Amino acid sequence: MPLHDYPLAHFRPPIVLVVENRPAQRSATGRLVSALGYEVRAARSGELALEAIGRHPALFDLVLTNILLPDMDGGEFVDRVRLEDPAIRLAWIADYAAIGKAAALTAAHPDVPVVRKPFGFRELRETLVSALGPPHPVMALPGSLRNSRRPVRRVIRG
Repeated sequence: MPLHDYPLAHFRPPIVLVVENRPAQRSATGRLVSALGYEVRAARSGELALEAIGRHPALFDLVLTNILLPDMDGGEFVDRVRLEDPAIRLAWIADYAAIGKAAALTAAHPDVPVVRKPFGFRELRETLVSALGPPHPVMALPGSLRNSRRPVRRVIRG
């Protein structure tokens, strides 16, 4: 098959948009996602994430978001993301003991997988692989082999 006939997804790992308002949590989660072989983008609020999804349709394969953001709750965020891009996959990060609003949201949206805090490499891998499949190796274009495979992370600022 000629190279130009391959879909873009064959040339890059799946892209995960990490939405977290706390910088340390966003950075740590992004590093874990990247270490698992996925490409990472990050947003510090639900509104910034929605802007990115609207600006770049079909770019993100999965949105991994805190279930409770300062600007909106996970239910509102899920509904608005699905209006923007119905095919996008979503997963929530929630506190270990789901009580109160987080428990109500997970019950109302049983189709959204939840990674419970504190989580590690294994728990996050299970969630990402079940939602996206294993990250596939990037196909090198002829003559473009490089020694550096440093992951690229971009933070969406607003």
